[in-house]
Amino acid sequence: MSERCPECGNELDLEHDEYYRCDVCDEPQAIFCHSCYPRNERCPRCGGDLHFHEESITKKAFFNPATRGLLGF
Repeated sequence: MSERCPECGNELDLEHDEYYRCDVCDEPQAIFCHSCYPRNERCPRCGGDLHFHEESITKKAFFNPATRGLLGF
């Protein structure tokens, strides 16, 4: 499942990419990429706290040459 960052339009894979998300905003969900998140760590829509979602272990391993061989690539 993917979403677009409302600030820059980058597509974010919600399973694997790192992003900031607001738990209060539901429709549409407030999701910001790592480079565009509001600097005050508050949601620009509702003022709620933003929570960081880390990049998945699989994506880290895929882009790391030392561990990529373990994935079978």
